Amino acid sequence: MFQPSIRKALTIPSILVVIVTGVLVGYFSFQNATNSVNSVSERLRQEMLGRVTGHLQNFLSTPQNVLIENARALKEGVLDPHDPEFLERHFLHQNIVYGSFNSIYFGNTDGGLVVGGQEGADRSLYVISTDDLKAGPFKKFKADEAGNRGELLLTLPNFDARTRPWYKAGMNAEGGAWGDIYILFTGHDMAISPSRAVRGDDGSPLGVVGGDIFLSGISRFLAGLHAKGPGQTFIMEKTGLLVASSTAEQPFSVSKDGKLKNRLLATDSSISAIAAGATAISERFGDLGSIDGHRSLEFEIEDERSFVEVLPFKDKYGLFWLVATIVPEAAYTGSVTEGNRRTLYLILASLIVMAIISALLSQWITGPILDLTRSVNDVAEGNLSQHLKIDRQDEIGALSRSFEVMTRQLEFSFNEIQKNEARLQAIGDALPDLVFLVSEDGRYLNVLSSANHLLYVQPDEFIGKTLHDVMPKKDAAKFLNVIKKTLSSQTVQVIEYELPVQKGSVIFEGRVATVNSLIDGKRAVVFIARDITKRKETQAALQRSQRMEAVGQLTGGVAHDFNNLLAVMIGNSEALEEEIGDNEKARRQLMAIERAVDRASSLTSRLLAFSRRQTLSPVKSDICALIEGLTEMLQRTLGETIDLRIVPGSNLWTAIIDAHQFENALVNLTLNARDAMPRGGVLVVETANVTLDDGYADRHEEVTPGDYVRVAVSDTGTGMTPEVLAKVFEPFFTTKEVGEGSGLGLSMVYGFAKQSGGHITIYSEAEHGTTVNLYMPRSDQEKVQEVATDSTPVFARRSERILVVEDDESVRQVPATILTDQGYEVVEARDAKEALKHLKEAQPFDLLFTDVVLPGDMNGVEIAEQAEQLQPGIKVLFTTGYAENSVVHHGRLSPGKTMISKPYRRVELLEMVRSMLESEDD
Repeated sequence: MFQPSIRKALTIPSILVVIVTGVLVGYFSFQNATNSVNSVSERLRQEMLGRVTGHLQNFLSTPQNVLIENARALKEGVLDPHDPEFLERHFLHQNIVYGSFNSIYFGNTDGGLVVGGQEGADRSLYVISTDDLKAGPFKKFKADEAGNRGELLLTLPNFDARTRPWYKAGMNAEGGAWGDIYILFTGHDMAISPSRAVRGDDGSPLGVVGGDIFLSGISRFLAGLHAKGPGQTFIMEKTGLLVASSTAEQPFSVSKDGKLKNRLLATDSSISAIAAGATAISERFGDLGSIDGHRSLEFEIEDERSFVEVLPFKDKYGLFWLVATIVPEAAYTGSVTEGNRRTLYLILASLIVMAIISALLSQWITGPILDLTRSVNDVAEGNLSQHLKIDRQDEIGALSRSFEVMTRQLEFSFNEIQKNEARLQAIGDALPDLVFLVSEDGRYLNVLSSANHLLYVQPDEFIGKTLHDVMPKKDAAKFLNVIKKTLSSQTVQVIEYELPVQKGSVIFEGRVATVNSLIDGKRAVVFIARDITKRKETQAALQRSQRMEAVGQLTGGVAHDFNNLLAVMIGNSEALEEEIGDNEKARRQLMAIERAVDRASSLTSRLLAFSRRQTLSPVKSDICALIEGLTEMLQRTLGETIDLRIVPGSNLWTAIIDAHQFENALVNLTLNARDAMPRGGVLVVETANVTLDDGYADRHEEVTPGDYVRVAVSDTGTGMTPEVLAKVFEPFFTTKEVGEGSGLGLSMVYGFAKQSGGHITIYSEAEHGTTVNLYMPRSDQEKVQEVATDSTPVFARRSERILVVEDDESVRQVPATILTDQGYEVVEARDAKEALKHLKEAQPFDLLFTDVVLPGDMNGVEIAEQAEQLQPGIKVLFTTGYAENSVVHHGRLSPGKTMISKPYRRVELLEMVRSMLESEDD
């Protein structure tokens, strides 16, 4: 007799059990699921039909109820059938309230007609009536919401309401009646007309009330039912013509000229489900009017089975429609099919697993059985020392309990891991930074934060890719080195890098740390990237500001002392010039000294201009006039090889600028342009009105939104490289040969623009020329201030007294000597104490000439304030090597203050003093 091995005895039955069990479970699961789905599908279809018929009942009963009320009101005299204007307003109001109406009307027994309605896609209002409410001329007027007549739109010569189908249908019906569905003449909708006879108390006819109802509202309702669900629903008449559907398809067609309008048969629908469903209903029942209750059908569309439920809709006024809903079987059985497929996969997987387990299990069992057999044989041979206790309950129970303990421990461990992962994800989502996991070979593994906006791409576009796929080659190699260093040193590494994006580039700060566990068998790092672009821009702006401030402080301090020295030199030089007589050699030497002083003064002035510490006297100026005044001089300076073109803007605004400094800036720009065109070229100076908005101000430093006059200086010269362009406004930077330029030209223009409250930009490309745009702030007044030419005499007219206040004796001697020589009575003071002492004396002074910066507790401004109190009417003239005090606000003189900057020439001082003394008090 055949006896299989224990291994086969264990393996084969196990496999058979799995197969049989899987087949039975799959079969019954499929059957039960299919039956359940079919039952649910049928119930949902019936429920859908119920909702549709309920909506139709409400939608169609409302118009009939409105007509009942109108008929009752006409019968009882509430509505006067002989007052057409009142009826028009009443019907128009009902049209507005009941949106489904196209129009509401009343035709009387004399053939007269009154209508209030809406038409067209914009539902414009109109009213209609016949003359004297009798058959005859038909007039249509535009109307407002109050029912008031407007423009006459249409006139028909002969109209008789009694001949219309709705009149006849309403008059012949016992109650209400429905007309045939028709397409509106505008071609944008279909409508149906309810009507009802109006009779007096004795039963005599007074006329017929009726209306037109849009049917598109039904289609919108059906579309809403299927917005999130499968299938389609449609409504058709017993003739098979479509009334409405849940699709976007119109149930009618209109020719391009609008003359031919045809309704659509449901069987001719372009929607395959509707056409197939209507065809199946027609083939099954033939006469659609014979369907007297709920019916269910099955049919196929493109080899896929579908279900259709049909339910007739009737009302007491003779309306008969068929409501049908179609649902494809796949909409509900797809999940069943997918479940069956998964069951099959599960059976196959179980079969394979069971075969493996059975083989291993049989191998695991046969060993202990052999040991047990030997032990049993020993006991059978009389070896009583063997205490066999074959108690499967004890062994299996112990194994089961051990396994349960192990399972609980694993469950606890897995839960802790999930909690830790959730905490890590929450931390990553809360960070404003981008957090990656990157493998040791530079492959992106995951994104652990929600700051995906920093990626500038979707995460799935780079997860799984390497650094070389995403970054430039140079940056990718740099990153790999950082990753290797992080893994080898087990320390956090910091790296800065810049990545190009669609709108420029972004600077990131990256921190790289080691992940302590392996991911997919590889070591990995966590990489935290922070966008520091704005921080870098802010740091750069701060550094530029600090550099500007440092240069300004340096130049301010140097200028004050340097200008004092220059003042002494120019003053004494001019004094000597008066003494030397005809000594031409000495005169030439003094002229050389004066030229050197002028150059030194110009250099100091440019430094102050760059550092925005020069003193400006801004006035409302016509920039076009200033440019025109310089044109002849510029043309001579530029030479014949330069074609100078002036392009003035139309209706140019006036600007608030220091005209003299503007002219200096323009000359600087044109000379730079000339030097950039050694072989000649075209130089264009163009002006225009511009408005800089908030967006522009956000993108550029130190720009205030507002109106500006732009002066653009463009040349066709050699242009500049990006490296040169980045440094072009820095002081002492020049591309010219040694001795050909100071490097302060553009720096001075830049400082002048900023100090004037304006803005400057420069655009240049190598070998393509340069354009400098100078933006000067618009004046709040359009009238240009004329600068009067001072022609007052230089010499004193009488014994005028002047108090000179200057702490440096050598500097003080210069103006004192000049003024004394011209006949003025000069009193000197070295500080505020001496100045106030002289001011308190009985004899008054005509002019106070004081340095702004003085030692001690009071400066020149404070001395001037005291002087004006002690001696009302005294004139004050300030002088300084530079001004950063209360006289000068942001580089501009305070109103009513006059200043002469050091070093000044003898004639300048005398003219300024004479001008002050001759000026009238305001």
